[in-house]
Amino acid sequence: MEREALGVEFKNASVEVNFEEIEEFKKVAEKWHKRRQEKKKKKATTQETQNLLNELK
Repeated sequence: MEREALGVEFKNASVEVNFEEIEEFKKVAEKWHKRRQEKKKKKATTQETQNLLNELK
């Protein structure tokens, strides 16, 4: 069975998946997400503190 995509004909195709690489990427993404969440919390806390100080003035 032939398939055509974007002007390229495929008679057969295979895909190789490196699950170890996917797991490594997941770990990096989780660390990045965790740091991003911590930054958001810190920013929110800083903003809340600033709002309280402004109310006291």
